[in-house]
Formats: sequence, structure tokens, C-alpha cells
Amino acid sequence: MAPAHVSAGTAGDVMPTLILHFDVNETILVADPAGGDTLTDCLNKSVAKNAYVWEPSRETTPGVRHWCDGTVIGSESPVPPLVPDWKWPEGCMPYYRAYSEDKEELKCFTEPGRAGAAYRTVYNQMMTSLEWPEDSRASANGRLCREEGLHFLLPALFRTICELERQGRSFGVVIRTFGSDIEDVVEALNAFASGTHLSEFQTTTPFPTIDKHNVWDGKYSDTGNFTLTCRADGTLIEDEDVILDVMEGRCQGKEMTDIAVVNRKYNFGD
Repeated sequence: MAPAHVSAGTAGDVMPTLILHFDVNETILVADPAGGDTLTDCLNKSVAKNAYVWEPSRETTPGVRHWCDGTVIGSESPVPPLVPDWKWPEGCMPYYRAYSEDKEELKCFTEPGRAGAAYRTVYNQMMTSLEWPEDSRASANGRLCREEGLHFLLPALFRTICELERQGRSFGVVIRTFGSDIEDVVEALNAFASGTHLSEFQTTTPFPTIDKHNVWDGKYSDTGNFTLTCRADGTLIEDEDVILDVMEGRCQGKEMTDIAVVNRKYNFGD
């Protein structure tokens, strides 16, 4: 499918085609099965990545650590707000980065007795946002809703797609993963394409379904060369320029696993 450009609204204005890249684990899927992290592990880690502390080099008392505002971790003082910005506060860094060696602590970061216990309300808010509406769980598509009544993929993914379609934008979606969960992700996207998601996540133009002709396996050789192999017919792509075209949506929509896993190109309104 050749990229199409959609007018930005005024004569002569042209908006570029967007190619949106999404990772799977700990991005659109709040879990990392390949890495051994559950949904609860990932939620705790997410909080730890936004809770800033003094750089360890600033700490002078053994066993005492400080939040970015100088509050002692574990004290009863109110904790500072999380920092979602890209720019780190001076002399500070995310707890996740500062104490990355303690992986079990990070996976339990907001639980009672842990360093981030005071942020448990944030954890609870995130868990609540993943809940499928209770009044429609019985009829929910199992490819989109987990058995425990939670969204399989982040609602924000589908909200983004719907909003871009509403704006009339030309765009492509590329989904990449090192994990083994691509089949379930494809099934979820196809369920969305069939119109079985919640009413707030419906497009007016049909969303394309994905079959094996849209699936590529990416692999690095021992010499460092990257190749794509089509799952449907075994077509092998070794030319870097062609691979880049596929990865950036300039070829017919494809999908792959391992490195750049899913490459799905489509245009609305063209």
C-alpha cells in the first residue's frame, strides 16, 4: 500500500504519513512473559521508573536513602510527586535506575514495607484503569479481555488509532517485540478489527485484519546481518533498503517477531 497524505485542512497544507512504532512488553502489554515479569511486577516497576531519588553518590549515611526532594525514604513524611518528564531533576535519577540490582524490590516496589509503599495509590489507579467495564465482561471478546477482567492490551493503543482515524490522518502501525506473545497480540488486533472492542474503540473505516502474509520473522546472523522471513511463504528479504521500507511502512503491511515484530501499514480514507 503506497503511503498517502491527507490534507491538514487548509489548501496546500499536507500532513505527513505517521509511522507509529510500538514495543509490546511493558509498553502496550503490561507484562513481560519472556522476561518473567507479571502484570503486577510491571506496574510496580513502572512506578519505580518515575519515582526519583538522590543519585547514590550523594548518599553519605549507610542504609539511608532520599527521595528527590530530600525526604528520607521510609519516613512518614509525604513523598514527592512522581516525575513523568524526560528531564531528570538535578542530582537525581529514577529509583529503578539507581537501585537496578535489586530486581525483587523493583517488582514489589509499592507493596507494604517496600521503598515505594507510599505510592500504592498510584499502583491502584493504574490497575483500575486496566479493568474492563464490569457490566460488559460477560460478553467481552476473550482476545481483548483477560480472564481476570482486565484489558489485554492498553486501551491507549486503540484510543490512539481511533483518534488518528477521526482526524483523517494517514498512518501506519509497527509493532515490535523480542517476546513470544506476538500471536496473542495479532489476535487482539484482529478482534479490534472485527469491531468487538468496547464502543469507545470503534473506527468508522474498517481496520485491516492481519494474516500470515503480514507476518515477518526478524533475525540477526552471526555476522550481524538482519533479515526478514515471511511466515506465510518463506520469502526472505536480505536487502537493507527493502527491509527499511517494510519497517517504515513503505511496503504492503507486514508483521514480524523477534526484533521488529509487527509491521502493519494501512491508510484511512484513500
